[in-house]
Amino acid sequence: MVADRARETVEAVKPAVSTATKAAGKAVNAGAYATGRQIKRASGMFSAFKEEYDKARKDDN
Repeated sequence: MVADRARETVEAVKPAVSTATKAAGKAVNAGAYATGRQIKRASGMFSAFKEEYDKARKDDN
């Protein structure tokens, strides 16, 4: 009796869980993509800073 009720509840919730799982997966992928894009931008900014720093350092000598 209790097992039957539990099985019914699980079956009733499965579609919502599946939808939520897919949405969470999409959100994680979007976040990972945005993080990677920001890291790429930051490394580009660091490279530009390092080049300017090296130029200034060579000019001082």
